[in-house]
Amino acid sequence: MNQLIRNNKALVILIGILLVSNVLLVLYFTVWSNRSGKPPMNRGGFSMVEQMTKELGFSKSQADTFKILLDQNRDSMKYWSEQVRSIKKSMYSNLNNTSIGDSALAVKADNLAATQAKMELSMYRHFAKVRAICTPDQLPKFDTVVSRMINRPPWFGKNRGPQKHD
Repeated sequence: MNQLIRNNKALVILIGILLVSNVLLVLYFTVWSNRSGKPPMNRGGFSMVEQMTKELGFSKSQADTFKILLDQNRDSMKYWSEQVRSIKKSMYSNLNNTSIGDSALAVKADNLAATQAKMELSMYRHFAKVRAICTPDQLPKFDTVVSRMINRPPWFGKNRGPQKHD
């Protein structure tokens, strides 16, 4: 009988600890997680507008213009990414088709390359528009930031290191 009471005490204490931890977890996510009142930033706490404002010293007007340009660029990149994805899907859906000729694959590859070129040109034009809103003092910093962005490795910002290929 004493062991049964002892086992029940342990279970009651364990249930109490779990209940308290669950209540604290709910409070954390509902009450304490966003004390500042600011809306959450994009991409896991990263805001490109705030980052560029900080790095380049954008004025309020420049930051507002940059946000508009950034939103336009995101829409454009989304469109081009969908186009690239669609072409790749069409191209790679032919893997099981042994009768497809090299010329047909070359046409698809050329179409993919042309679409990716349009995507790069769109990104280049975006950077040119952002550069146009910079003051002469901000231009060297901007050029450094852009150089750093275009030369970063493909896995940058994806919470993983380089992929090992066997």
